[in-house]
Amino acid sequence: MDTLLTSISLALDCFSVSISNSACSNYVRKDALTYATSFGFFQSFMLLSGYSFGLLLESYIRAFDHWIAFLLLLFAGMNMIRGNEVKSAMLLILSIATSIDALSVGIALSLLGLEIIKPSLVAGGSSFLLTIAGYCLGSRLRGIGDKSEKVGGLILIGIGVKILMEHTLG
Repeated sequence: MDTLLTSISLALDCFSVSISNSACSNYVRKDALTYATSFGFFQSFMLLSGYSFGLLLESYIRAFDHWIAFLLLLFAGMNMIRGNEVKSAMLLILSIATSIDALSVGIALSLLGLEIIKPSLVAGGSSFLLTIAGYCLGSRLRGIGDKSEKVGGLILIGIGVKILMEHTLG
């Protein structure tokens, strides 16, 4: 049960990002599968990477992981607000930004001596499914006007600020 709850909490950023992406008029439904696959892969990959590096990188990662996530989401959000669209670069940036927390969780799991295969698969699957769900929900918001891309960009920046505040204030 802890594995599922942790995986869902890691996937909530993917869910939020997919809602904002699909609400924008320049994203199409076929993007849902591409984003879901990328987000799911990166959640699993980052969890495994964090676990693999464990103690070696812990002090370095924890010191600035929230800044990396914030800056990536800020960059992506600003590009959406400006209307700049480079889908492949945006996909990579968002995939990394939404999975930075998984890297930290992987490190924590290694320090606790817990196994990683099941959590990695569940995290990837949860991110995949919640991204698809976010796209379905966000597509219902499509057509709310030209401002939807700007709202989506602000949402990404808000997620970045939330990550930054959680790590610096609490």
